[in-house]
Amino acid sequence: MANKYTIGKELSDSFDYAVVLNGKEHVYTVDYPSQKQLRPIQLGYSRLQELDKEYSKLSDEAKDKAAKKKIEDEVKKVSEEITTAFNGLFHPHDGAMPLEDMLDNLPSNKKHVFDLMIQAELLDSTEAKAELASLGF
Repeated sequence: MANKYTIGKELSDSFDYAVVLNGKEHVYTVDYPSQKQLRPIQLGYSRLQELDKEYSKLSDEAKDKAAKKKIEDEVKKVSEEITTAFNGLFHPHDGAMPLEDMLDNLPSNKKHVFDLMIQAELLDSTEAKAELASLGF
């Protein structure tokens, strides 16, 4: 008899994330990304690293001003694409503030936990999972 693997029966497609800001709980359902959803984020970060290297090679001389402007414009475009892809994974429940507003209002200690959650849940980081466990999550 051949082996049969049914993937997905026991695995969730998403998880819930909640944060309390100014006494109000904001709840989001977060999709576990497919490779298709993750690709623009991964490629975007790779491109930003390349652009950073290119930018650091340029001087402040007039001859490099146009090249710097072109890189700055591309950084803005790539950053917007990453943000759009990332935001697409978060679905706010009724009454929850938009993701960008929530992130802008997170105190640094909660932002650190948010970053760990993203690393643990979306990137499957064992280090982040261990740190979250040590913090009681």
